[in-house]
Amino acid sequence: MTWLSLLRLVLSVAEGLLSLLRERRLIEAGEAQAIAAGLEASRDALEDVRRARRDPALRQRLRERWTRDG
Repeated sequence: MTWLSLLRLVLSVAEGLLSLLRERRLIEAGEAQAIAAGLEASRDALEDVRRARRDPALRQRLRERWTRDG
């Protein structure tokens, strides 16, 4: 094995490792974005629930439906 072929081998291994690290970083970034999107959707859903609970008409309908008459 000549010095040139040994150098090529070392460079190709280094390139493979860098490629693997780059892909891993991209995957982690994608996961973080998906988690953030899920948290935002949850927050929006909770805000919708809070807004609905403050609605007097909804509260009255629930009282009428679930209150025992006697």
